[in-house]
Amino acid sequence: MGIILNVPSELKYSFFFTHDVFEIEELDVDFNLSNPFVYEVGFYNGLNMPRPWENPEEAIPYLQEEWKKLKIQLGTIFTTRDIASALVPMKQAIGLFIEMLFWSNAQPVCFPLNNIQQLQIKPVNIQERIEFIISRPMLYHSFVQLTELFIEQEKHFTKMLLLKNK
Repeated sequence: MGIILNVPSELKYSFFFTHDVFEIEELDVDFNLSNPFVYEVGFYNGLNMPRPWENPEEAIPYLQEEWKKLKIQLGTIFTTRDIASALVPMKQAIGLFIEMLFWSNAQPVCFPLNNIQQLQIKPVNIQERIEFIISRPMLYHSFVQLTELFIEQEKHFTKMLLLKNK
């Protein structure tokens, strides 16, 4: 049995959280991406947990690796037209992208997403594109769009790191 926490107001978004509580299996300092926003839930609840957004150059590669695995899984789902199986991995992939978006900007995830226009490092037309994906997560086109968002965000993040290290 893990630790039961309230979903903080900063993360209350029905697409990801259908309940008002969130269970964390263990307060492990190892990097864990099995539950999107686990670090934000802990942070907003005042727990002493890792804050990956404070060291995005260390955290983002973990998100990229997890995305590679999900991308293969989703590619198979959409190729075989097993659309009924798409929702859970798409939600996880969308969550990973949102984490990457905020962590690239050295911030914890915070909803509603209409705040993403203020982020410095982001893909073009992010607001419309992410809203489209979230409103239709089981469409192949949403998967394609999400893939493009990951590519664009990775480029922006890499560019930021290169400029920072000059």
